[in-house]
Amino acid sequence: MASASEQRDVIVEPTHGADILDTSEAGPAAIRGGTLRAGAYALGILLSLVSAPLLIRHLGVTGYGQFVTISSLLFIVGITIGLLLLGIALTRARGIPIWYGVALAFGGFTHPFMPTHTLAGVGLIIAAVGFFGASLGLLRMSNDALAIHAGN
Repeated sequence: MASASEQRDVIVEPTHGADILDTSEAGPAAIRGGTLRAGAYALGILLSLVSAPLLIRHLGVTGYGQFVTISSLLFIVGITIGLLLLGIALTRARGIPIWYGVALAFGGFTHPFMPTHTLAGVGLIIAAVGFFGASLGLLRMSNDALAIHAGN
């Protein structure tokens, strides 16, 4: 085994078609990307802090209540339909067993519409099982396997 004084840092310079993760540019690129993402997040928070009072003042109490109601309903419908479509797509791509897709769809449809907290919790647990299966399936799939072409 080589001692610390005998070890050298191996720096691989990028070549045409090389993956950036195999080069010495990976670290600085990750730092730049993380900084850009954090800056964009902070800007989004700042814009929402500025726009929220303006929106409330413009809509008034009643209008803002209607806005929040419609936004909440669209969120629930989007999550419900989104989980159904995710389950269908992953099952159709043969990325997950069909029962994981059913768990995604069933969990998405049940937890917002259950009459008690206990039943809503059961719906969330079912959705969590579906998410677990979707995560495993996506980790095991290649990018080409996700590309579903019409007629397949």
